Amino acid sequence: MAPQDDSLSVGDTVVVSDMPEDTGLNGTMGVLLKPVGKGRWALKVDGDEKSKVVPTPNLQKVNVKGSGPPAGGSSSAPAKYSIVGTWDDWEPQEMLWNSRFQHFEFAATIGTDGSESFKILQNGDWDGCVYPDRKDACPHDNHKIHGPDDGGLNEEWTIGVHPSDKATVGARIKIVLHVSKDGKPARVDWGHAQEAEQARMPVEARKPAMPAEEPKYADRAEEQRSRPRQKFTDGLFKPPEAQANINSGGGQERQQAQPASWDQLARQEDVEDVERKARERLMARFAAAAEADPLAIEDEQTSWADEVEDRQRIDRLQQVEMNKQRYRRSVEEATRKPGELSKDEAARQMQNATRFCVECGKMTAAFFGNGVCESCWKVWESLEKKGEPTDVIPSNLPAGLRIYLRMKKSQMKEGPQREGDAEEAEQEVVRERKIRSRRTVERPKKAAAQAQAAKDDDEDEYWDELPLPK
Repeated sequence: MAPQDDSLSVGDTVVVSDMPEDTGLNGTMGVLLKPVGKGRWALKVDGDEKSKVVPTPNLQKVNVKGSGPPAGGSSSAPAKYSIVGTWDDWEPQEMLWNSRFQHFEFAATIGTDGSESFKILQNGDWDGCVYPDRKDACPHDNHKIHGPDDGGLNEEWTIGVHPSDKATVGARIKIVLHVSKDGKPARVDWGHAQEAEQARMPVEARKPAMPAEEPKYADRAEEQRSRPRQKFTDGLFKPPEAQANINSGGGQERQQAQPASWDQLARQEDVEDVERKARERLMARFAAAAEADPLAIEDEQTSWADEVEDRQRIDRLQQVEMNKQRYRRSVEEATRKPGELSKDEAARQMQNATRFCVECGKMTAAFFGNGVCESCWKVWESLEKKGEPTDVIPSNLPAGLRIYLRMKKSQMKEGPQREGDAEEAEQEVVRERKIRSRRTVERPKKAAAQAQAAKDDDEDEYWDELPLPK
C-alpha cells in the first residue's frame, strides 16, 4: 500500500475543501474510515449512508478535542447569512456560525404540512439571495447553488420532498450552509438535529448517553436474585425458577440471564414512562367521575330525601285505601236490610261458627237446637208435629233413620200415611242436596263479581278526592 499522509489517521474528523463544484463536497465534514490506494481516503460523510473517496490534499483535519476552528480555518464568520422560510412567513433569521466545523447552521421545526421551504440571504438582503437551480431542491438531487444575487424568485430548497429527509410533524431539522474559505456558499444540506450532532462526533467519542438516574440493579437477573425467595414446604409444588427452567427445556442448573444492554434499559424506561402517563390519565378520569357523580354520604351524614319520599308515597296509598273501605261500608249500611248481617260480620260468623251436625255428621254454619243442621232440624220438627217421641236420639243417626228403626222395633203398621211421610222425607233430602249444589256453584260467581267491583273501585279517580279520615 502506498504511503499516506502522517497527519491523517483512521477515525479523524476532516472537512473537504477545494473540490470541483459539481461534486458538491466542499465544506462537507466526515470521518476517515480507511486509506484507499495512493493519496486517497474513504470518507464517511455526515447524513450519507455511502462513503466517499476523497484525495488527501482536499482533506483538512478538524480539532475535535478543542473548540477552535479546523486547521487553516478561522474562528470568526467569513460572512453573515440569514435564512427565510415558510415556518415564519419568510421573515429573515440570522444563521449561527459554527467555528468548530466552519459552517453556518439553523434549527427549524417541521409544521403540520410535513414540509418546509427556505432560502438564504447574505447580510439579510434580498438582493443577495442564495438559492438552488430548481424548485423544491434537496441534497439528494445534485443541484447547483446560485447567488448571492437578486434572483431565485421561484427556486428554493424544500425539506420533506425526499423520503430520506424523514420530515415528520414537530421534528427538529438542522439546516447547514457550507462555505468556502472566502465565505462563498458551497453546499446546503440538512438532517435531524440529534443525528447530526452524533454524526459529527469521532468514533471513539460516540458512546450512548447515560440515563439520568442510575438503575438500582445492573440487570433483571440481579433484580430477581435480590428478591426474597418463597418457601415451598409441599413436595407437590416446585419453585417458579425450577418450573420455568423445566418449561423452557433447560437442564438442572438455572441459566443466568445476560446483562441488559443500553437499548433494553432505554426501552424499559419508555415502557415505564408510558405506564406512568396511563396512571395519570386514569387518576384524572377518576377525579372527573367523582365530581360528576358525588357520593350520597357527605360529611358522615346520609341523605334521607329518597326515604322520606317513599314514606310519603306509602302513607298516601294507605289513606286512599282507607277512604275506599270507609265508602264501601257506608254504601253497604245504606243498602242492607234490617236485621241482615254485614259482609264482614257474616264472614266472621262463617269462620267462627262452622261445625259438624250431631245427627248427620255434615259440616254446616247454620245450627238449630242441640247442634243439628237445617235439614235435620226440619225432620225433627215434622216428627214432633206427628206426635212421635223425641226423647230418644240414637248416636250419630239421622232423624229419618231413627224413626225407621223405632217403627221396626215396635212393629208398627206401615199405612199410606207412613209411606207418605217417608216419601216426603226423601223429597226433603233431595231438595236440600239441590240447594247445597246451587250454593256451591253460585258462591264462587258471587265472590268473583265482588272482586271485580272492588277492582273497578280501585281504578276510579274518585278516591283521591275524598277527605282523609280523622
